[in-house]
Amino acid sequence: MLSAYYFRAHQYTFVPSQVDADLAWMAEQGTDAVVVGILEQDLEAAVENVAGIADAAHRHGMKLFITPSRWGNRVAGCPKVPSLFSAKRPDANAVDAEGKPIIGGFGVYSSVHHPDVQQFFIETLERCFELWPVEGVIWDEPKGIGIPDHSIWAQKAFEAKGLDIENPAHHRMEDIAFFDRVTLPVKERHPDVHYGLFIFGWESDETARAFSALKSLQAVGCDGRPWPRGMGSTDSGVAAGANGGAAKSLVDDGPRFVKAAQDAGKDSLFLIENHAVRLGDHELMERYLPEVLQQEIGHLIYYYYPRSCEDADGAMEIVARHVSNWKKGS
Repeated sequence: MLSAYYFRAHQYTFVPSQVDADLAWMAEQGTDAVVVGILEQDLEAAVENVAGIADAAHRHGMKLFITPSRWGNRVAGCPKVPSLFSAKRPDANAVDAEGKPIIGGFGVYSSVHHPDVQQFFIETLERCFELWPVEGVIWDEPKGIGIPDHSIWAQKAFEAKGLDIENPAHHRMEDIAFFDRVTLPVKERHPDVHYGLFIFGWESDETARAFSALKSLQAVGCDGRPWPRGMGSTDSGVAAGANGGAAKSLVDDGPRFVKAAQDAGKDSLFLIENHAVRLGDHELMERYLPEVLQQEIGHLIYYYYPRSCEDADGAMEIVARHVSNWKKGS
């Protein structure tokens, strides 16, 4: 399966003919689905935008997938904004041992142990199904995995399960399990929908195996640069690799995630991070994208004209040529 990550729904200038042209371009490359990020506020402010994208996708023979974005500050997705739920519900925040809210790069984390957080995820996802013809859900980079949550709700959950609240591995295990708790109830009502998830390419084998073991998912994998670690532009928003350049790589890290997914009987999922591409990265993509695409990928996602590229047309030409050839041969 080939999908395109598409961010036009958030633009407050929405030109239908431009959307149609975008999706026609994707379809020409053999794209099967367009993936649209859904912020909490989009359920009020971008309903028609997403509906318009869905209509265009179907006209061009593609499906509509969604990515829950920044919900509770527990997932990534674009644009990069704080979570409304986390801001409005400080009582549901994850807190440290002193009772202070735990703050990440985009605000406070909601606690995966608070019942209202779990219900918020389920109800918001269900609302997406009511508003739009959703045919796939992709969880993008779960955040705060392993944070030491000492909220009263975490304490109750750890005590009930006999877990050590001082053990980071136990927090990690519970944070990963959260995605089954919010996806399985929805999957029971929408069994024909595709459910996938990807995490940072630098995550450990143990973490890759734990996510791959989730019962609710059909495809699991990672994101990363389409060139080796330490080369080319850095990953956006994170520290550079040991030698500068990329810190996570589909070349270096991809095979571990393919194995973890296949061992769990799942499809592997890759997101090519072709945003923030410098001119000097074009040669790297030409050289290493074929190596990335030789791996056993079940679901491949690329960014459609993402932000911060020095030569957006040139970068997309390279990506399009390689992924369309991959789709033809897959």
